[in-house]
Amino acid sequence: MPDLENLRQLSRLLNVSIDSLLDSGEGIDLTVTRAEIHLEDYAYTRTLKGRWSKKAGQKDMAVCKMYPNAEIHALLARQIPAKGEKITDAVIGSLTSAPFGIPEFLNGIKNAGKEFYLVSQAGKQFLVIVTDEWIESRQLAQKITGRKFSIGIFLFVDYGIIPLP
Repeated sequence: MPDLENLRQLSRLLNVSIDSLLDSGEGIDLTVTRAEIHLEDYAYTRTLKGRWSKKAGQKDMAVCKMYPNAEIHALLARQIPAKGEKITDAVIGSLTSAPFGIPEFLNGIKNAGKEFYLVSQAGKQFLVIVTDEWIESRQLAQKITGRKFSIGIFLFVDYGIIPLP
């Protein structure tokens, strides 16, 4: 039997209740797919309605290719600091002249090359993460309806449907 803290972390990561984790798993489809991509295969030209960053535009195109008939929302993501990171930040900040927020800054750097998307297709929703090397899609167990939401260790803000390339 796994310990309670591991169950809590798995529950947050998969965005399901602990009861669902302990259940037989029937009725919950947590399909995850990951595929290698080559951004140079996507010829993105900057437009007024599109992304200013060429790489972000190429990642948008990769998601559109994977989900051609879907509603695709771009997401801003911020990683939630773990309890240990918060404690370390408080100790470092109070003992030195270092500014508070160092773990958040480091997490921001770690996730800088990732683009996040909320994809709705055929009554299902997917959290899609795109890096320079791969695209990962995870079917969500619960429907997201709000503009701000959290999944696992991330807080997200939906900043709208991406313009089609």
